[in-house]
Amino acid sequence: MLLVDNVGVVVDRSGHPVGSSFVFNSRPDCIVEVFPYVVVAAESKVDVYRRRNGVHLQTVPIARRGTGVLTVVSDGDGSGGEVVVVATAYKVFCYRKVSAVEQIKALLRIKSYTEAISLLEEFESDGEILNDMISFVHAQLGFLLFFDLRFEDAVNHFLLSETMQPAEIFPFIMRDPNRWSDLVPRKRYWGLHPPPKPLEEVIDDGLVTLQRALFLKKAGVDTVVDEDFLSNPPTRADLLELAIRNIIRYLCVSREKTLSPAEMEGVDTLLMYLYRALDLVDDMEKLASSQNSCVVDELESLLDNSGHLRALAFLYGSKGMCSQAVAIWRILARNYSTGLWKDRPILPGTDSQETSADKKSGEEIAAIEASKILQATSDQDLVLEHLGWVCASC
Repeated sequence: MLLVDNVGVVVDRSGHPVGSSFVFNSRPDCIVEVFPYVVVAAESKVDVYRRRNGVHLQTVPIARRGTGVLTVVSDGDGSGGEVVVVATAYKVFCYRKVSAVEQIKALLRIKSYTEAISLLEEFESDGEILNDMISFVHAQLGFLLFFDLRFEDAVNHFLLSETMQPAEIFPFIMRDPNRWSDLVPRKRYWGLHPPPKPLEEVIDDGLVTLQRALFLKKAGVDTVVDEDFLSNPPTRADLLELAIRNIIRYLCVSREKTLSPAEMEGVDTLLMYLYRALDLVDDMEKLASSQNSCVVDELESLLDNSGHLRALAFLYGSKGMCSQAVAIWRILARNYSTGLWKDRPILPGTDSQETSADKKSGEEIAAIEASKILQATSDQDLVLEHLGWVCASC
Protein backbone atom coordinates (compact mmCIF):
# COMPACT_ATOMS: atom_id res chain seq x y z
CA MET A 1 0.00 0.00 0.00
CA LEU A 2 1.24 3.47 -0.90
CA LEU A 3 0.55 6.19 1.66
CA VAL A 4 0.26 9.94 1.22
CA ASP A 5 -0.70 11.63 4.49
CA ASN A 6 -3.98 9.91 5.44
CA VAL A 7 -4.69 8.36 2.01
CA GLY A 8 -3.68 4.81 1.10
CA VAL A 9 -3.77 3.09 -2.30
CA VAL A 10 -3.38 -0.66 -2.79
CA VAL A 11 -0.80 -1.36 -5.51
CA ASP A 12 0.90 -4.38 -7.06
CA ARG A 13 4.64 -5.08 -7.04
CA SER A 14 5.12 -2.68 -9.95
CA GLY A 15 3.37 0.14 -8.13
CA HIS A 16 0.19 0.05 -10.21
CA PRO A 17 -3.12 0.57 -8.36
CA VAL A 18 -5.03 -2.70 -8.04
CA GLY A 19 -7.64 -1.98 -5.41
CA SER A 20 -9.65 0.62 -3.61
CA SER A 21 -8.33 3.82 -2.11
CA PHE A 22 -8.49 4.32 1.63
CA VAL A 23 -9.11 7.63 3.32
CA PHE A 24 -8.10 7.26 6.96
CA ASN A 25 -9.36 9.48 9.74
CA SER A 26 -5.79 10.43 10.63
CA ARG A 27 -2.24 9.68 9.55
CA PRO A 28 -1.58 5.99 10.38
CA ASP A 29 1.16 4.94 12.77
CA CYS A 30 1.08 1.37 11.51
CA ILE A 31 -0.88 -0.73 8.97
CA VAL A 32 -1.30 -4.48 8.65
CA GLU A 33 -3.46 -6.64 6.39
CA VAL A 34 -5.53 -9.46 7.85
CA PHE A 35 -7.47 -10.65 4.81
CA PRO A 36 -10.05 -9.44 3.95
CA TYR A 37 -9.38 -6.48 6.24
CA VAL A 38 -6.86 -3.69 6.60
CA VAL A 39 -6.10 -2.80 10.22
CA VAL A 40 -4.80 0.71 10.90
CA ALA A 41 -3.40 2.00 14.20
CA ALA A 42 -3.27 5.73 14.93
CA GLU A 43 -4.07 8.20 17.72
CA SER A 44 -5.06 5.80 20.50
CA LYS A 45 -7.37 3.71 18.33
CA VAL A 46 -7.37 0.90 15.83
CA ASP A 47 -9.60 1.13 12.74
CA VAL A 48 -10.68 -1.82 10.63
CA TYR A 49 -11.43 -1.41 6.91
CA ARG A 50 -12.59 -3.86 4.28
CA ARG A 51 -9.75 -4.31 1.82
CA ARG A 52 -11.91 -4.79 -1.26
CA ASN A 53 -13.82 -1.52 -1.12
CA GLY A 54 -12.19 0.57 1.59
CA VAL A 55 -15.32 0.69 3.76
CA HIS A 56 -14.71 1.52 7.41
CA LEU A 57 -16.07 -1.29 9.58
CA GLN A 58 -14.96 -0.84 13.17
CA THR A 59 -13.07 1.39 15.59
CA VAL A 60 -11.39 -0.05 18.68
CA PRO A 61 -10.21 2.57 21.21
CA ILE A 62 -6.86 1.80 22.84
CA ALA A 63 -6.15 3.27 26.26
CA ARG A 64 -2.51 4.26 26.58
CA ARG A 65 -0.34 6.50 28.68
CA GLY A 66 2.48 8.69 27.53
CA THR A 67 3.68 9.31 24.01
CA GLY A 68 4.81 7.02 21.26
CA VAL A 69 3.17 5.27 18.35
CA LEU A 70 0.91 2.26 18.29
CA THR A 71 2.33 -0.88 16.72
CA VAL A 72 0.03 -3.44 15.11
CA VAL A 73 1.07 -6.81 13.68
CA SER A 74 -0.67 -9.95 12.45
CA ASP A 75 0.12 -13.60 13.07
CA GLY A 76 -0.06 -14.30 9.33
CA ASP A 77 1.39 -13.04 6.06
CA GLY A 78 -1.72 -11.00 5.26
CA SER A 79 -3.72 -13.82 3.73
CA GLY A 80 -4.48 -16.18 6.56
CA GLY A 81 -3.93 -14.38 9.85
CA GLU A 82 -6.47 -14.73 12.63
CA VAL A 83 -4.93 -12.65 15.44
CA VAL A 84 -3.94 -8.98 15.52
CA VAL A 85 -1.53 -7.76 18.19
CA VAL A 86 -1.53 -4.07 19.14
CA ALA A 87 1.33 -2.82 21.30
CA THR A 88 1.63 0.42 23.26
CA ALA A 89 4.51 1.53 25.43
CA TYR A 90 3.08 -0.37 28.41
CA LYS A 91 0.57 -2.94 27.17
CA VAL A 92 -0.07 -5.48 24.45
CA PHE A 93 -3.62 -6.14 23.21
CA CYS A 94 -4.54 -9.25 21.24
CA TYR A 95 -7.64 -9.35 19.02
CA ARG A 96 -9.05 -12.35 17.21
CA LYS A 97 -10.72 -12.02 13.82
CA VAL A 98 -14.39 -12.88 14.09
CA SER A 99 -15.40 -15.47 11.50
CA ALA A 100 -17.75 -14.61 8.66
CA VAL A 101 -20.39 -16.95 10.06
CA GLU A 102 -20.28 -15.40 13.53
CA GLN A 103 -20.57 -11.89 12.10
CA ILE A 104 -23.65 -12.82 10.08
CA LYS A 105 -25.18 -14.68 13.00
CA ALA A 106 -24.73 -11.65 15.27
CA LEU A 107 -26.54 -9.43 12.76
CA LEU A 108 -29.40 -11.89 12.34
CA ARG A 109 -29.76 -12.19 16.09
CA ILE A 110 -30.61 -8.47 16.28
CA LYS A 111 -32.67 -8.70 13.06
CA SER A 112 -30.38 -6.47 11.04
CA TYR A 113 -31.38 -8.30 7.88
CA THR A 114 -30.16 -5.75 5.34
CA GLU A 115 -26.71 -5.59 6.92
CA ALA A 116 -26.55 -9.38 7.16
CA ILE A 117 -27.42 -9.80 3.48
CA SER A 118 -24.86 -7.19 2.46
CA LEU A 119 -22.20 -8.89 4.56
CA LEU A 120 -23.10 -12.29 3.13
CA GLU A 121 -22.71 -10.94 -0.40
CA GLU A 122 -19.31 -9.46 0.47
CA PHE A 123 -18.07 -12.69 2.03
CA GLU A 124 -19.37 -14.64 -0.96
CA SER A 125 -17.55 -12.30 -3.34
CA ASP A 126 -14.32 -12.65 -1.36
CA GLY A 127 -14.63 -16.44 -1.19
CA GLU A 128 -14.66 -16.36 2.61
CA ILE A 129 -17.73 -18.54 3.00
CA LEU A 130 -18.55 -21.98 1.60
CA ASN A 131 -21.50 -22.58 -0.71
CA ASP A 132 -23.22 -24.87 1.78
CA MET A 133 -23.02 -22.16 4.43
CA ILE A 134 -24.38 -19.59 1.97
CA SER A 135 -27.40 -21.84 1.41
CA PHE A 136 -27.71 -22.37 5.15
CA VAL A 137 -27.74 -18.61 5.79
CA HIS A 138 -30.36 -18.00 3.09
CA ALA A 139 -32.61 -20.64 4.64
CA GLN A 140 -32.10 -19.18 8.12
CA LEU A 141 -32.87 -15.71 6.78
CA GLY A 142 -35.99 -17.07 5.12
CA PHE A 143 -37.35 -18.55 8.34
CA LEU A 144 -36.64 -15.38 10.31
CA LEU A 145 -38.39 -13.25 7.69
CA PHE A 146 -41.28 -15.71 7.52
CA PHE A 147 -41.96 -15.40 11.24
CA ASP A 148 -41.68 -11.62 10.85
CA LEU A 149 -44.57 -11.89 8.32
CA ARG A 150 -42.36 -10.81 5.40
CA PHE A 151 -43.45 -13.76 3.30
CA GLU A 152 -42.28 -12.62 -0.13
CA ASP A 153 -38.76 -11.85 1.10
CA ALA A 154 -38.73 -15.12 3.03
CA VAL A 155 -39.54 -17.23 0.00
CA ASN A 156 -36.99 -15.33 -2.08
CA HIS A 157 -34.32 -16.51 0.36
CA PHE A 158 -35.73 -20.04 0.50
CA LEU A 159 -35.32 -20.19 -3.27
CA LEU A 160 -31.70 -19.02 -3.00
CA SER A 161 -30.87 -21.92 -0.70
CA GLU A 162 -29.62 -24.97 -2.58
CA THR A 163 -29.76 -27.21 0.48
CA MET A 164 -33.19 -26.39 1.87
CA GLN A 165 -35.70 -29.18 1.40
CA PRO A 166 -39.34 -28.55 0.36
CA ALA A 167 -40.49 -30.73 3.27
CA GLU A 168 -39.29 -28.00 5.64
CA ILE A 169 -42.27 -25.94 4.46
CA PHE A 170 -44.87 -28.67 5.04
CA PRO A 171 -45.54 -27.85 8.75
CA PHE A 172 -46.67 -24.36 7.70
CA ILE A 173 -49.44 -25.94 5.60
CA MET A 174 -50.56 -29.09 7.40
CA ARG A 175 -50.56 -29.65 11.13
CA ASP A 176 -48.50 -32.50 12.56
CA PRO A 177 -48.88 -35.42 12.67
CA ASN A 178 -49.67 -36.10 9.03
CA ARG A 179 -48.66 -38.38 6.18
CA TRP A 180 -45.42 -36.46 5.58
CA SER A 181 -44.35 -35.67 9.15
CA ASP A 182 -41.41 -38.08 8.98
CA LEU A 183 -40.04 -36.28 5.91
CA VAL A 184 -39.60 -32.98 7.73
CA PRO A 185 -35.93 -32.58 8.75
CA ARG A 186 -35.56 -31.49 12.35
CA LYS A 187 -33.17 -28.66 11.59
CA ARG A 188 -32.94 -25.83 14.07
CA TYR A 189 -30.38 -23.82 12.12
CA TRP A 190 -28.96 -21.32 14.62
CA GLY A 191 -31.99 -21.49 16.88
CA LEU A 192 -33.01 -17.94 15.99
CA HIS A 193 -36.62 -18.75 15.05
CA PRO A 194 -39.42 -20.88 16.52
CA PRO A 195 -40.22 -24.31 15.08
CA PRO A 196 -42.49 -24.16 12.00
CA LYS A 197 -46.21 -24.23 12.74
CA PRO A 198 -49.44 -23.70 10.76
CA LEU A 199 -49.70 -20.42 8.88
CA GLU A 200 -52.64 -19.16 10.90
CA GLU A 201 -50.65 -19.45 14.12
CA VAL A 202 -47.61 -17.76 12.59
CA ILE A 203 -49.76 -14.83 11.50
CA ASP A 204 -51.65 -14.57 14.79
CA ASP A 205 -48.41 -14.55 16.79
CA GLY A 206 -46.90 -12.04 14.39
CA LEU A 207 -49.87 -9.71 14.74
CA VAL A 208 -49.60 -9.88 18.53
CA THR A 209 -45.94 -8.89 18.23
CA LEU A 210 -46.93 -6.08 15.88
CA GLN A 211 -49.55 -4.75 18.30
CA ARG A 212 -47.02 -4.84 21.12
CA ALA A 213 -44.52 -2.94 18.98
CA LEU A 214 -47.14 -0.30 18.15
CA PHE A 215 -47.82 0.18 21.85
CA LEU A 216 -44.10 0.50 22.61
CA LYS A 217 -43.63 2.95 19.76
CA LYS A 218 -46.35 5.19 21.18
CA ALA A 219 -44.51 5.03 24.48
CA GLY A 220 -41.32 6.16 22.76
CA VAL A 221 -39.55 2.79 22.88
CA ASP A 222 -37.67 1.59 19.80
CA THR A 223 -38.44 -1.89 18.46
CA VAL A 224 -37.00 -4.18 15.79
CA VAL A 225 -40.34 -4.53 13.99
CA ASP A 226 -40.39 -3.40 10.34
CA GLU A 227 -41.38 0.26 10.10
CA ASP A 228 -43.56 -0.46 7.06
CA PHE A 229 -45.71 -2.76 9.17
CA LEU A 230 -45.94 -0.20 11.95
CA SER A 231 -46.99 2.61 9.63
CA ASN A 232 -49.45 0.50 7.63
CA PRO A 233 -50.48 -2.60 9.62
CA PRO A 234 -51.77 -5.39 7.34
CA THR A 235 -54.95 -7.34 8.00
CA ARG A 236 -54.96 -11.00 8.92
CA ALA A 237 -56.76 -11.94 5.70
CA ASP A 238 -54.25 -10.06 3.55
CA LEU A 239 -51.33 -11.68 5.34
CA LEU A 240 -52.82 -15.15 4.98
CA GLU A 241 -53.37 -14.71 1.25
CA LEU A 242 -49.87 -13.29 0.81
CA ALA A 243 -48.35 -16.20 2.72
CA ILE A 244 -50.27 -18.80 0.71
CA ARG A 245 -49.40 -17.23 -2.64
CA ASN A 246 -45.71 -17.17 -1.79
CA ILE A 247 -45.67 -20.75 -0.51
CA ILE A 248 -47.39 -21.71 -3.77
CA ARG A 249 -44.55 -19.96 -5.59
CA TYR A 250 -41.99 -21.96 -3.63
CA LEU A 251 -43.75 -25.30 -4.17
CA CYS A 252 -44.12 -24.65 -7.91
CA VAL A 253 -40.36 -24.15 -8.19
CA SER A 254 -39.79 -27.24 -6.03
CA ARG A 255 -41.76 -29.35 -8.52
CA GLU A 256 -38.93 -28.82 -11.01
CA LYS A 257 -36.35 -30.32 -8.64
CA THR A 258 -35.38 -33.96 -8.30
CA LEU A 259 -37.30 -35.12 -5.25
CA SER A 260 -38.09 -38.46 -3.70
CA PRO A 261 -41.53 -39.92 -4.55
CA ALA A 262 -42.78 -39.17 -1.03
CA GLU A 263 -41.57 -35.57 -1.20
CA MET A 264 -43.17 -35.13 -4.61
CA GLU A 265 -46.46 -36.45 -3.24
CA GLY A 266 -46.29 -33.92 -0.44
CA VAL A 267 -45.45 -31.02 -2.74
CA ASP A 268 -48.26 -31.72 -5.21
CA THR A 269 -50.90 -32.59 -2.62
CA LEU A 270 -50.20 -29.54 -0.47
CA LEU A 271 -50.05 -27.38 -3.58
CA MET A 272 -53.59 -28.52 -4.35
CA TYR A 273 -54.56 -27.66 -0.76
CA LEU A 274 -53.28 -24.12 -1.22
CA TYR A 275 -54.92 -23.68 -4.63
CA ARG A 276 -58.23 -24.68 -3.06
CA ALA A 277 -57.70 -22.32 -0.11
CA LEU A 278 -57.56 -19.38 -2.54
CA ASP A 279 -60.16 -20.90 -4.89
CA LEU A 280 -57.68 -20.89 -7.78
CA VAL A 281 -59.88 -23.13 -9.90
CA ASP A 282 -57.85 -22.96 -13.11
CA ASP A 283 -54.64 -23.84 -11.28
CA MET A 284 -56.36 -26.72 -9.50
CA GLU A 285 -57.67 -28.17 -12.74
CA LYS A 286 -54.37 -27.67 -14.53
CA LEU A 287 -52.49 -29.54 -11.81
CA ALA A 288 -55.12 -32.28 -11.54
CA SER A 289 -55.27 -32.90 -15.29
CA SER A 290 -51.49 -33.00 -15.77
CA GLN A 291 -48.99 -35.59 -14.64
CA ASN A 292 -48.91 -35.18 -10.88
CA SER A 293 -48.07 -36.92 -7.63
CA CYS A 294 -51.17 -35.88 -5.70
CA VAL A 295 -52.45 -38.36 -3.13
CA VAL A 296 -56.11 -38.94 -3.96
CA ASP A 297 -57.02 -40.10 -0.44
CA GLU A 298 -55.89 -36.74 0.94
CA LEU A 299 -57.84 -34.68 -1.59
CA GLU A 300 -61.07 -36.36 -2.65
CA SER A 301 -63.12 -35.38 0.42
CA LEU A 302 -61.64 -31.89 0.36
CA LEU A 303 -62.50 -31.29 -3.30
CA ASP A 304 -65.89 -32.99 -3.07
CA ASN A 305 -67.00 -31.01 -0.03
CA SER A 306 -65.85 -27.71 -1.52
CA GLY A 307 -67.65 -28.37 -4.81
CA HIS A 308 -64.54 -28.56 -6.98
CA LEU A 309 -65.82 -31.59 -8.85
CA ARG A 310 -64.13 -30.80 -12.16
CA ALA A 311 -60.75 -30.78 -10.43
CA LEU A 312 -61.64 -34.05 -8.70
CA ALA A 313 -62.72 -35.61 -12.01
CA PHE A 314 -59.46 -34.56 -13.65
CA LEU A 315 -57.55 -35.95 -10.67
CA TYR A 316 -59.33 -39.30 -10.88
CA GLY A 317 -58.64 -39.40 -14.60
CA SER A 318 -54.93 -38.66 -14.18
CA LYS A 319 -54.68 -41.55 -11.71
CA GLY A 320 -56.44 -44.03 -13.99
CA MET A 321 -59.55 -44.16 -11.78
CA CYS A 322 -61.81 -44.18 -14.82
CA SER A 323 -65.06 -45.25 -13.18
CA GLN A 324 -64.92 -42.49 -10.55
CA ALA A 325 -63.89 -39.88 -13.11
CA VAL A 326 -66.69 -40.68 -15.58
CA ALA A 327 -69.24 -40.80 -12.75
CA ILE A 328 -68.35 -37.24 -11.78
CA TRP A 329 -68.48 -36.02 -15.38
CA ARG A 330 -71.96 -37.54 -15.60
CA ILE A 331 -73.04 -35.67 -12.47
CA LEU A 332 -71.64 -32.46 -13.91
CA ALA A 333 -73.41 -32.97 -17.24
CA ARG A 334 -76.72 -33.62 -15.46
CA ASN A 335 -76.34 -30.53 -13.27
CA TYR A 336 -75.54 -28.35 -16.26
CA SER A 337 -78.46 -29.72 -18.28
CA THR A 338 -80.97 -29.08 -15.48
CA GLY A 339 -79.67 -25.57 -14.86
CA LEU A 340 -78.45 -26.46 -11.37
CA TRP A 341 -75.00 -25.25 -12.41
CA LYS A 342 -74.22 -22.46 -14.83
CA ASP A 343 -71.45 -22.32 -17.40
CA ARG A 344 -68.42 -20.45 -16.20
CA PRO A 345 -68.56 -16.85 -17.46
CA ILE A 346 -66.24 -15.71 -20.23
CA LEU A 347 -64.18 -12.82 -18.94
CA PRO A 348 -63.92 -9.69 -21.10
CA GLY A 349 -60.90 -9.78 -23.35
CA THR A 350 -60.57 -13.57 -23.29
CA ASP A 351 -61.36 -16.10 -26.00
CA SER A 352 -61.62 -13.22 -28.45
CA GLN A 353 -60.91 -15.48 -31.43
CA GLU A 354 -63.50 -18.05 -30.45
CA THR A 355 -66.83 -17.80 -32.30
CA SER A 356 -70.13 -18.57 -30.65
CA ALA A 357 -70.34 -21.78 -32.70
CA ASP A 358 -67.04 -22.94 -31.24
CA LYS A 359 -68.02 -22.31 -27.65
CA LYS A 360 -69.14 -25.37 -25.78
CA SER A 361 -71.49 -25.57 -22.84
CA GLY A 362 -70.51 -27.13 -19.54
CA GLU A 363 -72.66 -30.15 -20.40
CA GLU A 364 -70.82 -30.70 -23.69
CA ILE A 365 -67.43 -30.30 -22.05
CA ALA A 366 -68.34 -32.87 -19.40
CA ALA A 367 -69.44 -35.31 -22.10
CA ILE A 368 -66.28 -34.73 -24.14
CA GLU A 369 -64.04 -35.34 -21.12
CA ALA A 370 -65.97 -38.51 -20.31
CA SER A 371 -65.68 -39.70 -23.91
CA LYS A 372 -61.90 -39.30 -23.78
CA ILE A 373 -61.77 -41.62 -20.79
CA LEU A 374 -64.13 -44.15 -22.37
CA GLN A 375 -62.09 -44.22 -25.57
CA ALA A 376 -58.93 -45.00 -23.63
CA THR A 377 -60.37 -47.64 -21.32
CA SER A 378 -60.68 -51.35 -22.00
CA ASP A 379 -63.56 -51.72 -19.54
CA GLN A 380 -66.49 -52.53 -21.85
CA ASP A 381 -69.02 -52.51 -19.03
CA LEU A 382 -68.01 -48.96 -18.16
CA VAL A 383 -68.35 -47.90 -21.80
CA LEU A 384 -71.82 -49.43 -22.13
CA GLU A 385 -72.94 -47.86 -18.85
CA HIS A 386 -72.10 -44.31 -19.92
CA LEU A 387 -72.23 -44.35 -23.71
CA GLY A 388 -75.87 -43.26 -23.87
CA TRP A 389 -75.64 -40.00 -21.94
CA VAL A 390 -72.31 -39.12 -23.53
CA CYS A 391 -73.76 -39.40 -27.04
CA ALA A 392 -76.86 -37.48 -26.03
CA SER A 393 -74.84 -34.61 -24.56
CA CYS A 394 -72.34 -34.18 -27.39
